[in-house]
Amino acid sequence: MYGLNHAGSSSIVTTIVLVVLATFFVSIRFYTRGIRHSGGGIGIDDWLILPGLLFFYLYAADGIYGMSY
Repeated sequence: MYGLNHAGSSSIVTTIVLVVLATFFVSIRFYTRGIRHSGGGIGIDDWLILPGLLFFYLYAADGIYGMSY
């Protein structure tokens, strides 16, 4: 990947895997809270996780960009 050494390539792959896992688990959280109505439905803590996920995406993109160049 872009002439990276093994550590750089591993870091990028790890970052991508963590982004996918974070998105999956946030989706599962909304599914279980919203569709299944467990725990009283969707609350403010559920909505606040979305900006956190967005900031994680930006952090991951910055890290991948920084490792790539």
